[in-house]
Amino acid sequence: MLKRIRIDSEEEAGSGLDMFQLANADPGELSAMLQPLASAYSHWLNEQTSYKNPSMRQSTGALQSAQQALQGIRAGITMLGTNLQAARAFSFMNRTMWLQRIHTLFSESGTSAHNDHSVLLTLDQPANRSWKPLQLTFLLLNIPSLSNIHTLSHRDIYLSASADLPGRRPKTTKMRRTGA
Repeated sequence: MLKRIRIDSEEEAGSGLDMFQLANADPGELSAMLQPLASAYSHWLNEQTSYKNPSMRQSTGALQSAQQALQGIRAGITMLGTNLQAARAFSFMNRTMWLQRIHTLFSESGTSAHNDHSVLLTLDQPANRSWKPLQLTFLLLNIPSLSNIHTLSHRDIYLSASADLPGRRPKTTKMRRTGA
């Protein structure tokens, strides 16, 4: 059985989960900040492949897909270190998400003084503005295709979609991606 990946602390993930720090990092710092996330995922994958369990043969396909995802995550991290426009867009996205998250918490707090910046400062803590590892790895995985239209051919691309519902066999369908 596959074990869940778990990052227990900010130290283990580095500062790479904090939207504020990612928003304010120099483009050259982003790779170093995000590398611990890829390393933790790689470590988890290595643990999964080291099990000597007969049922693991059924998981080989999932592990191969996870290995491809790791390559994509690393490619996204590399692109942030080499493509200034991608790094700026990533920083802008993190700034937007950080501010949205803090202002949503402020709105939910029920504070009536909308100009009370002390409440905003109280809410502006790393625990309130950090990504979940899955969220951030999904973003990193997609950076190459979002940053370079030639990464994907926009003609005749077929994507596999899998739905795994409890009590049912996974169903895979082919979808044709359309676009310019």
